[in-house]
This record gives sequence, structure tokens and C-alpha cells, in this order.
Amino acid sequence: MRDRSHWPVRKKQLHDPEPDDDLRDVPPGELMAMVWPITVTTWAFMGEPVGESRLQRHTVSILRGKR
Repeated sequence: MRDRSHWPVRKKQLHDPEPDDDLRDVPPGELMAMVWPITVTTWAFMGEPVGESRLQRHTVSILRGKR
């Protein structure tokens, strides 16, 4: 487990006018890495197979004759 003792922590109220700019400069790959463990845990909790892709990966070629 990672040591999170050095991470900055702020307590905010719902009515605080300050916008959440914490993740504005984080690249999309890092954002995905942040939420992926939560996603896997959630799918496992729901009883869904985690290791299988739900997208079809079939490749199809259509060859048509001359018109």
C-alpha cells in the first residue's frame, strides 16, 4: 500500500466558491489509473467477471465484387 501521509488534504464545504481545479492538469492516463482499481472492485462486488472484456474484438473483412 502507498504512503499517503504526504498528500495534501483540504476540508471543503458545499457552499465554498472555490472550484475543484485539483485534477485540471492531470493527464487522462493518470486519471484512468486513479479510478481503475475502484472500477475493478465495483464490478467484482456486483459479481461480474472482471478479467473479461465486454467489448467484442472480432475482426471482419467485407470483400465486394466489382460493380
